[in-house]
Amino acid sequence: MVMKKLGQVRKFAIAYANHFAAGKPKCSQGQIDARLAVCEACEHLVRGHCKLCGCNCKGNGKFVNKLAWRDQTCPDGRWGTVEADPNDA
Repeated sequence: MVMKKLGQVRKFAIAYANHFAAGKPKCSQGQIDARLAVCEACEHLVRGHCKLCGCNCKGNGKFVNKLAWRDQTCPDGRWGTVEADPNDA
């Protein structure tokens, strides 16, 4: 269990470093909602947390994880990067 958590922390740290290097592009709320809908239908989501990447996906509207980062992808390939929403400028 501890090794699995450490693996998730490692993956998150790498994702954050890549996100930071990309300029920290953020998703619009609509893009976050679309990603969250995919996560909520996924078997890897258990008690509001992704068992693959460790992201908190409880749907509180404010995400400090891959759901809100435009440049990130689902580790299972269920959603990819997104373009900036021109309506959210």
